[in-house]
Amino acid sequence: MMPMGSRRAGDWGGRRGVGRGAIGLDAVGLGAVGLGALLLGCGSTTPATSTASGEPTAVTTKAETTGTPPAGGAILEAPPLPPFTELLESELLARLEAHGLDLASLLGGTPGADNAALARSPNWASVVHVLERDLDELRAADPAAGVSVARFSHRTFDVGFLSSPSARFRLVGVTARLDRRPFDATACGETRLIYRLEYRDPRTRERSPLPATVALEYLAGASADDCADVARRLQLPPGSADERAEWLVGTHGPLGRSRLQRERAQLVVNLQSVRWPSTVRPALGGHAEYILRAFRARADRFEPSALENTPDVPRLLNDTRLRNELRELLRADAARGATERGQLLLPERFLAKRVSSVTPRGLARRANRPFRSLFRAEELQDPGAPTWPGPRLRSAEGYLRRLDELSCPGCHQSRSVAGFHLLGTDDDDLPAGAALAVGSSPHFVADGPRRLDVARAWLEGRAADEAIPFPERGETTGSYGSACGLGDPSFASWTCDAGLECRPYDAPEAERELVGACLPVHPQTGDPCEYGPLAPNVDGRKDGVQGSRDFACKSGEVCNENRVGFPGGMCTASCAGLDEHGRCGALAVLDSFNACLARAEPFGRCVTEHSRPSGLRACSLEVPCRDDYACARSQEGGVCVPPYFLFPLRVDGHVSSAR
Repeated sequence: MMPMGSRRAGDWGGRRGVGRGAIGLDAVGLGAVGLGALLLGCGSTTPATSTASGEPTAVTTKAETTGTPPAGGAILEAPPLPPFTELLESELLARLEAHGLDLASLLGGTPGADNAALARSPNWASVVHVLERDLDELRAADPAAGVSVARFSHRTFDVGFLSSPSARFRLVGVTARLDRRPFDATACGETRLIYRLEYRDPRTRERSPLPATVALEYLAGASADDCADVARRLQLPPGSADERAEWLVGTHGPLGRSRLQRERAQLVVNLQSVRWPSTVRPALGGHAEYILRAFRARADRFEPSALENTPDVPRLLNDTRLRNELRELLRADAARGATERGQLLLPERFLAKRVSSVTPRGLARRANRPFRSLFRAEELQDPGAPTWPGPRLRSAEGYLRRLDELSCPGCHQSRSVAGFHLLGTDDDDLPAGAALAVGSSPHFVADGPRRLDVARAWLEGRAADEAIPFPERGETTGSYGSACGLGDPSFASWTCDAGLECRPYDAPEAERELVGACLPVHPQTGDPCEYGPLAPNVDGRKDGVQGSRDFACKSGEVCNENRVGFPGGMCTASCAGLDEHGRCGALAVLDSFNACLARAEPFGRCVTEHSRPSGLRACSLEVPCRDDYACARSQEGGVCVPPYFLFPLRVDGHVSSAR
């Protein structure tokens, strides 16, 4: 490994122990092996069949790319260690960066470099150039958009952070994705390294993460025949953080530089591009957009590539021939079967290279549903095949929703944390009220056992069920906030746990009998109290609400409404006399908090001096928040708050990148 430069990764991180609600390895390095990982910025498509020109000719199905794991032999002699599916322990990740897995080293820059030095690498400079152009287009089309909180009502990402000496990308997770094997016949899934953008205020040295992630995704193994060997290399031995890091990047580990083959890599970006506060969008509780991009390695730079299963909606709406071609492909048995298994892979000619996902209200927003933006459900029903493959797909509406959840925006807005599935552990140097207690989305956590089973199958010489469930529901029970069925056959099994009922919540009027949310029969602390059907538009900036309804909070609690930043409203109590669902936390007093930021005061002071104690819903890794809320760290544990109440989850109010 190349030695670190003068700026060590640890200089940025404060204390790197596992914080409250963190997912980490235990003392012998074997904890958290049961959790999975998600698309973290959404990959580009990798076709398995193509013409001489490289254009895919047909949808790829599992039958074309997968086989059955071999049995016996060396697999049965493997040591009895479970494989890991992700590494999320802060100390271990810091040591991996010190051993050469920092973003700068992997992109050909100076080891441990800040973003100013990283930007001198042609690899990173090529990515920054594309993102700068994206943000320039956004601002040019919207006179109300800009970086300053004081001057602009639509607050944009400060692109200067991508090449600032005060900023860097910190490794926040490593995921082993053997379950991605069906998507590429030449490998055995993927290895992903996820980095989150952060900066230090030059005046105070306060550190703040930002709502932007970059993931490097590498194909795992030299061929699909290597899956057993790949799985064996995921059996991480016990030891100190440094010992485990050395093993992971060494001869026997899965993260050695010789195995992270750059020519088989892609880079994916998920970046909050703009946020409109609730004062601008009072009916929705605010509005935010996230640029999703994928890049393929080419020589000494990265080039934009097509986003997996994400149709280019504007282009297809203007090209009737191409739209009809996609419709006929989707009506075919091969596409329906692949979609049932969650393993669809569409040809590139239909796909976008840039798309935005929007929050809040997930799949109720048409911008997060590109297939519904193109088709009515009945258009995808093949008259010659009136039945559906099941068990997941039992209706045309179920098929359409399933397609949308296989797209990048649909996946990123399914049981996520404001458009992200992995943000990492927030270290203890971030103040309570500005830090996440849980940096993983509810779907990331719930999907873990399935992904672990795929890795174990290769070790044990058995076949695993590689079918992927709906991201918004997974294989979980109908716990608080889970998606649930309201009558459509595809969602009939999506029931709610005892004490909860399925409510339409924010579903558009035309979809009120499809999917709702599991919510308490009797009101509890943190429940929604002001919601109604969304009036969606292909342009997410034009979404509205058809008529909000007020729902009573329990006695002694008040409803914080959409207009003050609480999507769907939220029942809030005092900190005295909370029930088992409540916990005392703090909420920012937005007017004075924003005024503090506008004066360019340190955000830690603004958080401390301009918040008030409130009784909020308790949350943890095992007890997630409902959609549109994040599990934040309080002095007493995790509490559910709107994500943009957390300073590191919003683009606005941060110190200028020019400082």
